[in-house]
Amino acid sequence: TEGEGSSVYGDDRKRKKYVTVNADCTPEGIVVPRAIIRKDGRIDEIEDISGTFPLSDKDLGADGTCYVCWVKGKRTLLNFSEGRWYEEERGRAPKKC
Repeated sequence: TEGEGSSVYGDDRKRKKYVTVNADCTPEGIVVPRAIIRKDGRIDEIEDISGTFPLSDKDLGADGTCYVCWVKGKRTLLNFSEGRWYEEERGRAPKKC
């Protein structure tokens, strides 16, 4: 069976990789992610947020906010939708039976 966020499609399909995020909330209600906590316990500090934009992704079935974050010098799209955080991953082509 397929797990949540998994994909059986080719490389052009996206899937959600849910993550734990440490974030601050300003008095004005603005959410600012500070770090991504990986399943293995590693903590990846968010070095910079170069932008945010409304998230409306029909491929992922999501509406919310996308944060363009920099982690370890690489750009990462971190999304917040329906009270949960996730990163986008590209699916891999399925193996032939």
